[in-house]
Amino acid sequence: ESIPDWKRDIAAINKEALDDKEPPLTEYLVSLIYRATGGESHWAPSLLCSVFWLVGGIFVFLIAKKYTTTVAGAIATAFYLLCPFGIVMSRSFQPESLMTMMFGASIYTMFNYYENPSTKRLFIMALVSGLAILAKVLIILPIWAAFIAAGVCKKGFRKTIFSLHHLIFELFGIMPGFLYYGYLTLFTDELNMVAHSAIAPGLLFTSYFWTGWLNQLACVTGLVPLAGAIVGVFLVRAKLIRSLLIGLLAGYFVYGLVFSADAPTQGYKQIHAVPIIAIALAPVIALFLKHLTQKDSRGRLPAVIIILLLLTALLGSLVSIKKSAFENENKYTKFCLDLTYKSFGLEPDYLSQFSNDYPEFIERAEKIGDAVNHSDKTITLGLTVPLWYYGHYAGY
Repeated sequence: ESIPDWKRDIAAINKEALDDKEPPLTEYLVSLIYRATGGESHWAPSLLCSVFWLVGGIFVFLIAKKYTTTVAGAIATAFYLLCPFGIVMSRSFQPESLMTMMFGASIYTMFNYYENPSTKRLFIMALVSGLAILAKVLIILPIWAAFIAAGVCKKGFRKTIFSLHHLIFELFGIMPGFLYYGYLTLFTDELNMVAHSAIAPGLLFTSYFWTGWLNQLACVTGLVPLAGAIVGVFLVRAKLIRSLLIGLLAGYFVYGLVFSADAPTQGYKQIHAVPIIAIALAPVIALFLKHLTQKDSRGRLPAVIIILLLLTALLGSLVSIKKSAFENENKYTKFCLDLTYKSFGLEPDYLSQFSNDYPEFIERAEKIGDAVNHSDKTITLGLTVPLWYYGHYAGY
């Protein structure tokens, strides 16, 4: 079936308007699905991104069970899969799901490499890490830091930094993404503007930065899992595993310091913290399970009390989630509700996106497109990008 001229015109205009900050890998894969199904399928982008997120969960499980237990790994994976913000991102047609999946694959291949170093495993790790960084550059620091931290633990600083294996990892793992995004930053206005707006060192000396960053993490992962992940690092007995986890957390921390304007304001740019925290939570979960299975009731008591308290707080927050618009509540109630939500990453604004209103929105957008006769001279107010996509017109 031939494509109407107006569709070709609108597609060309929208292509010019799109900002290609990352390689359009997900977009290309979706276009293949469109060709295979004979037309645009509105379910394809969300399905593909959800599959990426689910595959990322497989890597979280494989990593967590390596140094804890199968059950602890499964529970850590459940946190990754059921994290409310992660669910929202897994349905969003953005590169974050692909990046998270490749990030998990990178960490997994890094674990395998350091467990039993070989040239083959080195190249696999470097290539997977390179693809992960190309998907989205914000994971470059955690990957790099984890590789160096584990190497220093095993061989020392000098032998790691000046080793041939580090050079190979740099060339095939770090440099492709570094050169790609470096070129776009230097020679394109779009990424240059993004870099200038994201990097603001002066914010590091303000309380706004630190409280804002913590607030974003609370909304993305929850304060309880965050605290548990930090404790989990110190529960790991194997020095190599602990160094990898410290490297991941340290790399994420440095990322926040570098992109200091994004850390306190952009929740979706903290999405790579979800797999890191899920993996680091596994030792804490394993410890709880160990106490719960003890024959001595006194040994089980602390774990049971903590779990009951957490479940009570979680159920309480779920029951009161409809009070997310706390305008009529007093300050103390607002504070308590907000703290409870953020303890578990239950941000009401994110949970409200779970409702299945996409078919109705698509139908409205298509009606608007027909009403304006798919005009490329349309002025729109509000969320314009979904209307461009579903309504088949270019809005300005």
